[in-house]
Amino acid sequence: MNIRLLQQDIFKNYLTKLHFESPYTFPEGNQIRPLPPLHTSQNGLMIIGAYPSAKFECIKGKSGRYRLIPVANNLHPFAIEHYYDGLQKRELRSGEALLKYYLAPFGLTIEKCWVTDLVKVFLYKAEHREAIHDAFEDFNVPVLRDQFKQIGGMEENLRWIHEEIKLCNPKCIISLGEEVSQVLLNTDKHADKLLTPDVKSLNGYPLVCCPHPEACSRSAKWERVAGELAPVIDVLLKL
Repeated sequence: MNIRLLQQDIFKNYLTKLHFESPYTFPEGNQIRPLPPLHTSQNGLMIIGAYPSAKFECIKGKSGRYRLIPVANNLHPFAIEHYYDGLQKRELRSGEALLKYYLAPFGLTIEKCWVTDLVKVFLYKAEHREAIHDAFEDFNVPVLRDQFKQIGGMEENLRWIHEEIKLCNPKCIISLGEEVSQVLLNTDKHADKLLTPDVKSLNGYPLVCCPHPEACSRSAKWERVAGELAPVIDVLLKL
């Protein structure tokens, strides 16, 4: 399989293969789409995140309050997007955090990496349910965020990740966050024991388990850990 066929396979077949309900939509009816990797540079750094976010809009609910509602797909994994949400400018910052903590230290841009997510569609959180029901009373909210590790660990889901690794042929893979690393390594170790400088192996390729860049933005501890992991990643990329 080549990269284009992989992207087509994910876009056309992901939801069906993983048994998501049909139709799987945002409250206004827009289809929730799988996001295949668009930045697919080979023989370098491969980055595996958790799952896509979404574009949100402020919509007035029946309570009279404005609610922040997911309404549309992001452009690609770790996209940097600025848009108007109905009341104000909104920024999707995960791509900027990825650049700051894991790309800029090595002189990389996202275009020079293979960037993907373990689970390739937006997942509703329990906290979305109340807001959506206030604005869209009859919409059934399929809350799946708490099933992230089960979905990510499904054989059919991992098949795509394995195919991506094969196509990328990376010098180094980094997994972002505790849950992604747990699924990829089939372990229940917690972050303090998992997100460490020792190099693991995934499909025979070196894997460094890293804090999520948004966690680094919020926590001095995880920002420090990311800094400690940078020399390990740098060595692998120079091999």
